[in-house]
This record gives sequence, structure tokens and C-alpha cells, in this order.
Amino acid sequence: MIIHRDVAEHLFTGFSIKRWNDLVRPMELNEMDRRAFAAMTTYFLAKLEEEQGNEVDWNIIIDASVFDLLRKLAISDIKESVHRDIRTHYPVEYRKLNEWVVSTVSPMLDRYGLADRFSDFLLGDDTDDSRSEARSRSRHILEAARTYSSHREFQIIKAVNYHDPRVPDIEDDLRRRLEPYLDLVGMRQLVLELDLYRLIGVVDRLRYQVRWSRTPRIPETAVLGHSLMVCVFVYLLSHQANACDRRKYNNFFAALFHDLPEAVTRDIVAPTKTATPGLPEIVKTIEDRTVAEEIYPHMSAATGEEIRYFTENEFASRISTADGVAMSSFAEIQARYNEDRYNPVDGDMIRVADEFSAFLEAWQSIQFGVSSPVLEEGIERLRALYTTRTEVAGVRTAEMFAQFP
Repeated sequence: MIIHRDVAEHLFTGFSIKRWNDLVRPMELNEMDRRAFAAMTTYFLAKLEEEQGNEVDWNIIIDASVFDLLRKLAISDIKESVHRDIRTHYPVEYRKLNEWVVSTVSPMLDRYGLADRFSDFLLGDDTDDSRSEARSRSRHILEAARTYSSHREFQIIKAVNYHDPRVPDIEDDLRRRLEPYLDLVGMRQLVLELDLYRLIGVVDRLRYQVRWSRTPRIPETAVLGHSLMVCVFVYLLSHQANACDRRKYNNFFAALFHDLPEAVTRDIVAPTKTATPGLPEIVKTIEDRTVAEEIYPHMSAATGEEIRYFTENEFASRISTADGVAMSSFAEIQARYNEDRYNPVDGDMIRVADEFSAFLEAWQSIQFGVSSPVLEEGIERLRALYTTRTEVAGVRTAEMFAQFP
């Protein structure tokens, strides 16, 4: 298993694609953060629907979260409102555009066995949704989350654009676009600023927490977008491992939420986090307590329990049975526990993806001409850690890091 350089660099462009760049912005807003926020919102919207007794197709949600990101990165020069207009009023040209995206992105996905699924996602017949209420509902949730993510960004920039005559029209348009999704209980909570709104407010703090905070970098990356980068890497690795459905689900969302505690404790850079032998354990204890106080009260007990499973011991591989949670390893899960009934999570795989993402953040900045001793030391530390061993958690790490000289 390996993450290839072409798909890694394609994903990394998401940090450089600026949003709302024709308006004043109190902070830079980028596509990666927006998609990460949408993916987290999608999870909570879908969980609330399940709690209402409505079936959700999680495979559709996971695939679409990744594929729509890859599509957007391929056509980043087209403004989103223009893209919607093409889809609505020029369907023939819209299909040709999607065909071009498929021809561009599919070669990157072919090595992961995902090229045909990506093509079907972009070029398949949307009327297929009529065959499955769960499939249709899942797409509805995805669109709701993406629309709300735009609304959320607008709330950030609205106050500093009071002088712009376009602002009232933009706000009216966003409200109209939210209205079709008010059938979802979670969307009503967001609009009425109830529990989910408060929970998402905590999650959104990850947008403001810049990684590698002790050194300048290009582009800057926040914990929010980094979480999605790790999530997509784990998605690709899970497909290479032929993971069972539950394992893919667990790996995807455990990776997406692996830094959720940092929403309430902020990111602590690696050298500081390990400054004393006991500090990592102390920080983890504080994180767990703060998360219990500020995050779990805004979700159901069942969802809270699942988030705990994702985020506690996030880099430990584990399974869950009637006897409780048991620690495992990638090799054990691959050989013995790759079945839905074991509820497996590849925490060691998530660690590799997390540190590979950190490596790329430093490496890309140096390629853009912004370096520092902190970045250079980080690169050398991670390269040494993963090239001294040929394989870690099933990932051919020496080969993967060697792609970036």
C-alpha cells in the first residue's frame, strides 16, 4: 500500500484554492477547510437522520465526500456559482466538463481500484437515486452540508463587507439555497442555533488553528483542512487493504475526527508535546476531560460513544466486540478481524497518514521557497522515522517518502 505523489500533490492544492476572493476576508478561507467542515457536518446530519429512523447510505457519503473534492480541485478555476449555472442551464456542456474531469483524475485513482467508481459518480444517471431512498437521502445530506459550509464561511466575512452592495443579495441567495434542506432535523437545528449549531461551532475552531505555528509556511494549513487530508489518505489506503465496509467507515471518520480534541485544547507542536516524559499523557487526559465537557453534551449518547471510539487512542489499532474494546495491529486486523462484526479501526494507519501529511506540509513550503530550521528538522525527523523501515501498518513508507527528494 502506498500514497502516490500525483494524488498527494493534487489533494494538497486544496490548501491553495482561496474562497470568497472577491470580498474582504478577515482570514484566508480555502477549499480544503471548507470541504473538511462539510464532511464533519455531513456526519452529524446523517447521524441525526439515523436517530429519526431514516436509513443512510454511508458508502455514498464517504465516496462522494472524496470524489466531489477531487472534482472541485480539478476545476478550481471555475467559480462555484458559475459551475452551478452550467449544471442547471447547460447540461450537455456540464457532462462534457465532467468527462474532462474523469479523464484528468481517473488515472490517479486507477491504482486504488477507484477509477470506475469515480467515473460513475460524475457520469452516472442521477435518476438511479429513485431506486433507493437511502441513496437519495444521503445525496440530500451531502448537498445540505456543502451549502451550509458556504453559509458558515459567509458569516465569517459578512461583518467586514458591510460596505459591499452585493452582501444582501449573497445572503438572500444562501438562505434560499438552505431552504430545501430544512426537512433534515440537523439543518433545522443549525438554522435555529440549537444543539448541532453549538457542536459545529466547536468543530469550526479547528479552522483558526494554524499548524506549524512556530514558523511561516506557504501555504498555511489549519488543523481543519489537515484532518481531511489525513482522512482522504486513509480512505485510499483502506481501499488498497480491501477493508470491509465497517473498517472503511471507521477509518474514514476516525481519521476525519482524529484532531477533534484540539478544537478545545488547540494544536500543540510535536517538540513541545514531548518536552517531558509525562506530558503526552497529561495533555491527553486534559483533552479527554475538556472534550467531555464541551463537545459530548451537544450530541446523543450513541454518537458520543462512537466519537469516543474514534478519538480516544486515535493512533492505536483496535477492535470492538461484546467483551469491549481490544487493542490490535494492522497485521492482526488484516489477517483475523477484517469483518464488520469486529468494528475494526486501523489507528496505526491513521498515524502514518497523519505524519505523511505533516511531512508534505513542510516539504511543499520549502518547494515554494519558504523554509526554516523548524521545517527542515521536521522533514528530516519524519523521513528518518519512515525510511528506516520498509513498511509500517501495511504502508510501503520508505518508497512513499522517497517520492519526495
